[in-house]
Amino acid sequence: LRITRNTLDYLKQAAEKLPLSAGPAGALWQAQVGHYRPLIEQIIAQTERRVLAGEAVPACDKLVSLFEPHADVIVKASRDVHYGHKLNLTTGRSGMILDLVIEAGNPADSERFLPMLQRHIG
Repeated sequence: LRITRNTLDYLKQAAEKLPLSAGPAGALWQAQVGHYRPLIEQIIAQTERRVLAGEAVPACDKLVSLFEPHADVIVKASRDVHYGHKLNLTTGRSGMILDLVIEAGNPADSERFLPMLQRHIG
Protein backbone atom coordinates (compact mmCIF):
# COMPACT_ATOMS: atom_id res chain seq x y z
CA LEU A 1 0.00 0.00 0.00
CA ARG A 2 2.85 2.37 0.81
CA ILE A 3 4.37 1.93 -2.67
CA THR A 4 0.98 2.43 -4.32
CA ARG A 5 0.33 5.59 -2.29
CA ASN A 6 3.80 6.95 -3.14
CA THR A 7 3.28 6.20 -6.82
CA LEU A 8 -0.12 7.89 -6.71
CA ASP A 9 1.49 10.96 -5.10
CA TYR A 10 4.10 11.08 -7.90
CA LEU A 11 1.30 10.82 -10.43
CA LYS A 12 -0.58 13.73 -8.81
CA GLN A 13 2.59 15.87 -8.78
CA ALA A 14 3.31 15.11 -12.43
CA ALA A 15 -0.27 15.91 -13.41
CA GLU A 16 -0.08 19.26 -11.62
CA LYS A 17 3.21 20.17 -13.31
CA LEU A 18 2.28 19.13 -16.84
CA PRO A 19 1.35 22.32 -18.67
CA LEU A 20 -2.02 22.47 -20.34
CA SER A 21 -0.17 23.50 -23.49
CA ALA A 22 1.53 20.08 -23.72
CA GLY A 23 -0.50 19.28 -26.81
CA PRO A 24 -2.68 16.29 -27.65
CA ALA A 25 -0.36 13.75 -25.99
CA GLY A 26 -0.41 15.73 -22.75
CA ALA A 27 -4.18 16.09 -22.88
CA LEU A 28 -4.57 12.34 -23.44
CA TRP A 29 -2.27 11.59 -20.51
CA GLN A 30 -4.21 14.01 -18.27
CA ALA A 31 -7.48 12.33 -19.28
CA GLN A 32 -6.07 8.89 -18.46
CA VAL A 33 -4.80 10.13 -15.09
CA GLY A 34 -8.24 11.62 -14.40
CA HIS A 35 -9.82 8.26 -15.17
CA TYR A 36 -7.45 5.94 -13.28
CA ARG A 37 -6.64 8.04 -10.20
CA PRO A 38 -10.06 7.69 -8.53
CA LEU A 39 -10.06 3.96 -9.32
CA ILE A 40 -6.65 3.53 -7.69
CA GLU A 41 -7.86 5.52 -4.67
CA GLN A 42 -10.90 3.23 -4.45
CA ILE A 43 -8.68 0.13 -4.51
CA ILE A 44 -6.50 1.58 -1.74
CA ALA A 45 -9.61 2.33 0.36
CA GLN A 46 -11.13 -1.12 -0.13
CA THR A 47 -7.79 -2.78 0.67
CA GLU A 48 -7.51 -0.79 3.90
CA ARG A 49 -11.06 -1.76 4.84
CA ARG A 50 -10.69 -5.43 3.97
CA VAL A 51 -7.08 -6.27 4.84
CA LEU A 52 -6.13 -3.78 7.55
CA ALA A 53 -9.49 -3.26 9.28
CA GLY A 54 -10.77 -6.81 8.70
CA GLU A 55 -14.05 -5.46 7.37
CA ALA A 56 -16.15 -7.52 4.98
CA VAL A 57 -16.48 -5.35 1.88
CA PRO A 58 -19.73 -6.04 -0.01
CA ALA A 59 -19.30 -7.18 -3.61
CA CYS A 60 -21.14 -4.08 -4.84
CA ASP A 61 -18.42 -1.89 -3.24
CA LYS A 62 -15.48 -3.87 -4.66
CA LEU A 63 -13.45 -2.81 -7.64
CA VAL A 64 -11.92 -5.98 -9.08
CA SER A 65 -10.33 -4.58 -12.25
CA LEU A 66 -8.75 -1.25 -13.12
CA PHE A 67 -9.35 -1.90 -16.80
CA GLU A 68 -12.94 -3.15 -16.46
CA PRO A 69 -14.27 -1.26 -13.43
CA HIS A 70 -17.80 -2.49 -14.16
CA ALA A 71 -16.79 -6.17 -13.72
CA ASP A 72 -18.73 -8.11 -11.08
CA VAL A 73 -17.70 -10.76 -8.55
CA ILE A 74 -19.44 -13.99 -9.57
CA VAL A 75 -19.69 -16.74 -6.95
CA LYS A 76 -21.50 -20.02 -7.58
CA ALA A 77 -21.75 -22.48 -4.68
CA SER A 78 -18.37 -24.05 -3.91
CA ARG A 79 -16.81 -23.29 -7.29
CA ASP A 80 -14.00 -20.83 -7.93
CA VAL A 81 -14.79 -17.12 -7.82
CA HIS A 82 -14.93 -15.48 -11.24
CA TYR A 83 -14.82 -11.83 -12.28
CA GLY A 84 -16.69 -10.36 -15.21
CA HIS A 85 -20.34 -10.43 -16.21
CA LYS A 86 -22.92 -13.12 -15.59
CA LEU A 87 -24.76 -14.26 -18.70
CA ASN A 88 -28.12 -15.98 -18.95
CA LEU A 89 -28.75 -17.89 -22.16
CA THR A 90 -31.85 -19.46 -23.62
CA THR A 91 -31.24 -22.17 -26.19
CA GLY A 92 -33.38 -24.20 -28.53
CA ARG A 93 -33.27 -27.98 -28.97
CA SER A 94 -30.47 -27.66 -31.49
CA GLY A 95 -28.34 -25.75 -28.99
CA MET A 96 -28.69 -22.52 -30.95
CA ILE A 97 -28.73 -19.50 -28.62
CA LEU A 98 -32.12 -17.82 -28.87
CA ASP A 99 -31.73 -15.15 -26.19
CA LEU A 100 -28.94 -13.64 -24.11
CA VAL A 101 -29.09 -11.34 -21.09
CA ILE A 102 -25.98 -9.77 -19.55
CA GLU A 103 -26.85 -9.45 -15.88
CA ALA A 104 -25.85 -6.64 -13.54
CA GLY A 105 -24.24 -8.06 -10.42
CA ASN A 106 -24.61 -11.71 -9.48
CA PRO A 107 -28.33 -12.56 -9.23
CA ALA A 108 -29.18 -16.13 -8.23
CA ASP A 109 -30.02 -18.44 -11.13
CA SER A 110 -33.28 -19.34 -9.37
CA GLU A 111 -34.31 -15.66 -9.41
CA ARG A 112 -33.66 -15.37 -13.14
CA PHE A 113 -35.34 -18.60 -14.30
CA LEU A 114 -38.91 -17.29 -14.62
CA PRO A 115 -37.95 -13.92 -16.17
CA MET A 116 -35.80 -15.73 -18.75
CA LEU A 117 -38.63 -18.19 -19.46
CA GLN A 118 -41.03 -15.26 -19.93
CA ARG A 119 -38.61 -13.65 -22.39
CA HIS A 120 -38.43 -16.92 -24.30
CA ILE A 121 -42.16 -17.66 -24.55
CA GLY A 122 -43.52 -14.16 -24.18
